[in-house]
This record gives sequence, C-alpha cells and structure tokens, in this order.
Amino acid sequence: MVRIIFLLCLFFCISKGAFSAIAPPVVIEPNQSTYDLANHMEMYIDRTHQLTLQEVTDPSFSKRFIMYNFVEQSSAKNYDQSVWLRFRVVNDTSNDVQLFLTKNFPNQYTDWMLYKETSAGLVSVNFLPKTMHISLFPLDIPSHGSSVYYLYNYSEGWLQTTFQLVKPSLHLLQQIDLFFIMGIQYGIALALFFHSLFIYLFLRDKGYLLYSIFIVFAVLAYVFMDGFFNRFPMIVVSNWLYLHGYRFVMTLVGFTYVLFAQNILQTKQYVPRINVILNFHLFCAIPVAIIALLSSFSSSFIASLEIIIVTYYINFSFVLTSIAGFFVMLQGYKPAQYYIAGMVAIMAASLFHLAAYYRYITPNVFLFRLPQLGLDIDMILQAIALAVRFNLIQEAQIKTQKEVIKQKDLNVKLQEKAVRDKQRLIKAYARFFPRRFLELLKKKSILDIHLGDQTEKNMAVLFADLRNFTHLLEKKTPAESFSFINGYLNQIAPLIRKYDGVVDKYIGDAILALYEGPAEGAVYTAINIINVLNQMNKIQAEKMDMGIGIHYGTLMVGTIGEQERMDGTVISDTVNVASRLENLNKIYGTHIIISETVLDTLSNKDEFKIRFIDHIIVKGKSQSIRLYEIFDCDSKELIDKKLSTRAALYNAIQFFQEQEFEKALKIFEYCLDILPEDKMILLYAERCNMFAGQGHMDAWQPIAKLSDKVELTYESQITE
Repeated sequence: MVRIIFLLCLFFCISKGAFSAIAPPVVIEPNQSTYDLANHMEMYIDRTHQLTLQEVTDPSFSKRFIMYNFVEQSSAKNYDQSVWLRFRVVNDTSNDVQLFLTKNFPNQYTDWMLYKETSAGLVSVNFLPKTMHISLFPLDIPSHGSSVYYLYNYSEGWLQTTFQLVKPSLHLLQQIDLFFIMGIQYGIALALFFHSLFIYLFLRDKGYLLYSIFIVFAVLAYVFMDGFFNRFPMIVVSNWLYLHGYRFVMTLVGFTYVLFAQNILQTKQYVPRINVILNFHLFCAIPVAIIALLSSFSSSFIASLEIIIVTYYINFSFVLTSIAGFFVMLQGYKPAQYYIAGMVAIMAASLFHLAAYYRYITPNVFLFRLPQLGLDIDMILQAIALAVRFNLIQEAQIKTQKEVIKQKDLNVKLQEKAVRDKQRLIKAYARFFPRRFLELLKKKSILDIHLGDQTEKNMAVLFADLRNFTHLLEKKTPAESFSFINGYLNQIAPLIRKYDGVVDKYIGDAILALYEGPAEGAVYTAINIINVLNQMNKIQAEKMDMGIGIHYGTLMVGTIGEQERMDGTVISDTVNVASRLENLNKIYGTHIIISETVLDTLSNKDEFKIRFIDHIIVKGKSQSIRLYEIFDCDSKELIDKKLSTRAALYNAIQFFQEQEFEKALKIFEYCLDILPEDKMILLYAERCNMFAGQGHMDAWQPIAKLSDKVELTYESQITE
C-alpha cells in the first residue's frame, strides 16, 4: 500500500514538472493570420521584484516557469507584482515571417519589455513605432527557424493582459475596425457634451451643467483606458500614472454621476431617505479620490485595498443611483424611465464584455468596446431624460402661468384700458409736442416736460415757405383754405420725419424743421419737397412754388411760456439766417439755398448737384456767409446746363470779386447763352455793367449786404 502511494506521488511530481513548465511553441502556418498566445506562454510571478534577466533566462531557472494562467495573473493576491512571460515561435515554412506581438489595450501598461534569445545572447526588441510608447513589438522569424522571447513588466495592480501574434496586414484591419468603433464612441460623447453645454449656456439649467461635467470625466476615463496619451511622441504614461490617474478619474466619474442622478431624478423630493445615502456617498468621494492617488509602497495588501475601495465606490455609484431611479420611476416620474433604461444598457454591455473577456463567447473588437458603447447609450438616454424633465418643468410653469393669468384677467383688462387711454392721451399730446422733440430734450415722456427745460445742440435748420400763398387762397373759402394747407403739409411733413427731422413749427404755409447731427437729412428733405411739389403741380390747377433755406449752427432747444400754456421751440440766430436764406431764393431764382456751414457738414458732397452763388452779409450779422445752390430737383435738361456752366460761372464770379468786371461779363454772357433765364447770372451781369466804368476801387468789398427790402447792395456803392 505504501509502495502504491509512493508511486502515485512520484507520478504526480513528474507530471507536474513535465507539463507545467513547458508550453507548446507557436507554429507558423502559411494561411494563418493570428495566434492566441494564451496556450503557448509560460509565466513566473516575482513577488520580490529582485530577479534579473540573466537569472530568469538561466537554464536552471526554466523549471520554475508554469503555464500561463490569466486568472492567476489577474488574481488579487498578485497585486504589486513583477511578471515574467516566455514563449517560443517556430517557423517551418520556407519564407521569413514578420508578426506583431500585441495585447488587449496595447496603449495601457506600456512598460512591457521584450527580449529575444539569439546565438549572441539576449537582445532587446523595441516597440513599434518608436515615436509612440505603445505595446506593439515586431517579431522577425527566419524560415526553418525558431525564436524564444521573454516579456517583463511590473505593476501595482493586476495585469489583466492577453497576448497575440498577428500579421501586419491583419493588425491594420483590426486597427481600422477599432478606430471606427472608437470614432462612434467618442463622437457620441463629444456631440452630447457640446449639445448639453450649449443648452446650459442658453437655459442655465443646472442639470445640463452636471451632465456636461459627467461626460467630460467619462471621456477622460476613455482616454486613460484607451491610452491615447501614449500615441503622442513626447508623452509617456507609465503604469503608475495610468493606474492612479485612471482610478482618480473613475472616482470623479462616479461622483459626478451621482450628482447628476440627484438632479435628474429629483431624489430630494421623491426618495429623501435614499438621497441622504447618496449625499454620504458623495462625501466619501474625497477620501476615495485621495486613496486613488496614493502609492502602494510595494505592498500587495495596500495595492489590493486601493483597488477594492475605488472599484466598490464606482460600482456603488451606479448601484445606488439605479435603486433611486427605480423607486422614483415607481412614483410615475417619467425621466426616471429613461434613466433606468440607460442603466440597463450599461449592465447589458458589461455582461457581454465580461463573457468575451473570460472567453465564454468569442471575443472581438466590438465586444471589448461594449462597456464604453453602453455608457454612450446611457448618455443618450440621460440626455432624453433631461429633455423630458425640462418639458415637464415647462409644462408646470405654463400651467401655473395660465392659472395666474386667469386669476388676474380682470385686473389686466382694466390695466390695458388705462394704458390705452394713457397712450391715446400721449399720442394726442405728441401731435403738439413731437416725440423727436422729447428726445432732443432727453425726456422719455410728455409727462416729464417742465417749463424751462432746455439743452444746447448743433443742428441744421430748414426753413421752407410757399410762394404767392395769399394769391392761392384769395378765391378759396376758409374750409377750402385749411383743406389746401393741410393737404400740402400732409405731403411735406412725412418727408421731414423720413430723414430724422422734427417739425418745430407750422407758420401758416411755412415750415421750420430741425435736424440733429450732419445736415445730409435736411438737404435730402429739401430735394424731396421740391420734387413732391413738382409732381403736385402736374395734377392740380394751382401751381405752387417754394423756397427753402438751410443753415447749420448752435441752437437752444427748450420750452417757453407759462404754467398754463407752454410750447417747445428753438432760440438761435441760426433760425433767422435760415429764414433769410429762404428769402434769397426770390433774388437768385433758386429753390434751395444752403450756407457754407451746411456744406462743411456734408460727408457725401459728391452726391449732390451744388454750385456757388454768392458771398453776403445778412441783416443783423457781422460775419459774411457763402451761399450755395442745390439744384438736384431741377429738370434733367436744366441740371445738365448748370453742370456744364458751373466751372465757368465760378471763374466769372472770381473775376468779379477781383474787380475784373469785363472778363467776368464775357463769361457771364457766355453762360447766359446757355441759361438765358438764370436770374443769378443776370444779377451778376447787371453788377458787372454797374461797376465796369468805375475803375479800380480801393474800398471794394465783394460781399453783398441783404437789406430789409430783400435787395442786395455792395459797400462801395453805399459809400459813393
């Protein structure tokens, strides 16, 4: 009996040594593109972290390797581990073969080192490409040859790593599939982030802000998980940084997910007791985040404890919020339905991922990305839940508003009636005190006007007056006279307002209008007024003619009168000058006369037809004024003639002012041949004939004076 037991023990030891240490080599097949190394690798876990490459590759050490065991490698007892892996590749074909050694999540745990046995000794194999710190090693297997390789890595946590050999062409296709899926994964997350951030900025809804923050940390967790940082040449994320950074970010994912769940599920209102637990869970995020960043101090127990705490915190974040969502859903809160649907998507995706991870189903790129895609689906459903919640809030607000409106409907109607009455009153007042006049006085309402309100402005003044007005009305009744005047003013006043002018006064048939700022508006108004009169003259028996004067200067705008009767008006010499210029149209046979100060304010002088008229001193003024005619409103034929003689006429006036009367007269006569009825040219010709025989005058001042009789005289003529 003892002998039998001894033989059984001997057989067990022999079989243990024979089969545990020697794994079958990978045999290259011509038509095979990928090789799973799970059954072709041997491993040794060094818990002392002191073994060297020479010791591990020594033939006497070979028997200490055991068959590769994924469960053993990722076991909790092997936290804070150094792992050695060994495999052999045999190429019996007649062609050299190149393969890529890669692993699941090649961008994680990038501190793997690969060594190859050669006749000259062990040679280090660099990862590919050299500019990226990722676990992708090129293996060159010669024809009819074999190679033995050693892999080494150290990590504080478990190394959930599987390896495979793939042909470069297949690896490229796998990468294309991977990046396609990752594009969907990241694209959904980023699109939802920008969508929710835009809505938050527009609506200022706290739920969308928390949702955006959650997506940010979730995407950052994706980046750590996928090892994207290692794809940049200048960045190397070590195992330590990957582990602790990933744990810290995942802690924040759990923290922000709970915050978002409290907001979207309204846990304080629907499940107050669970909300207290969630608040405590949020508080626990502080120590968990600190633990996630702590070093294991080369202790497998501490490393194991850190992993467990962080993992359980993250899992509890989803479990607690799922429980809260379930109970809130039972109370009929519609957003909770979408929330629970999202949690179901995460759990279903995770189950399929684990099944593929532990080889219960055939793994592929899609199955390995399922947890992230499941989280993307959850994000979509949470976005829908946010929209549903917002609609519910809007509906509740609308309902409340309708009730308030219904209760206050009577008061609103009374207020509306009072407002309408007030508006009618203000509108009636505005006919006597224009709104634009209020703006000039910087008042908001007619109610704000007080006697003595005044301000100083630089403005253009337009003075317009009908010719032969008394003659036009002498055969009309009073009613017909007022109808005629009002019909004429109804055509003129809108033109003033069109160009930002304000009617200051109606003085019988005359109009006084004011324009703030540059005088373009006043000039455009004058041109349009004459054009309108020309059109009216074509369809009515009474022919109307008008003179318009425009001057620019400083005005005092204000209110005058007494407490029972006041009026808005302007006080300034500028108004008097504008009136004088209007009268001068009779002398020069023009329609529109502007002063030089008006001309100086025009920024677009070339848009108008302008010619110089004269240099005069109006009554009551000591300074002279240069006058100009605006003739845009003349007929096309007359405009062309005035344009053709404008330069010659200006030269003739210059000769006149220099006492070159004979030269001036010749040019004036030339101009009269073209414009025989031009009163201004005729006036200058008469002046030349008047002064031609007097010789040179020392006291000559080529500036005319305007007398009370609307006549022009010269200083030399008066003194003689």
